[in-house]
Amino acid sequence: NDAQCSSGRVCISNTCKAPIDLSLSTSGPTSITPGSIIQLIETITNPSSFIAFGIKLIANIPNGFTFNPGQSDSRCGVSSSGQVVCGDYQVNPNGSTNINISLNAPNSTTSSGAIISSNISLNTVSQV
Repeated sequence: NDAQCSSGRVCISNTCKAPIDLSLSTSGPTSITPGSIIQLIETITNPSSFIAFGIKLIANIPNGFTFNPGQSDSRCGVSSSGQVVCGDYQVNPNGSTNINISLNAPNSTTSSGAIISSNISLNTVSQV
């Protein structure tokens, strides 16, 4: 229970866990060809000395783009709100993991990779 957890720790299912400050970065193309498949790599980094587990990534899809499940990480799918949801991940201490997300570009677009990265960077990462 909560009384058993020391200050600065989170109690989940009667287990004490240290809060972990994960970071998220996105890499992808610098330009987009209309109708092409865009490959994005989301990197979750765990700078702590604890294992981070139960991690879920939520990505907003830019307008006009659609999720491509066949070329994305098998733990990713689309939620009822239209966001890409990926999980359940574990990241070892001082380690990182890459999540591949593929999007189909609309047949007519003038967006740049920087715009997609900006939209995608609104992702959230949570530890359960």
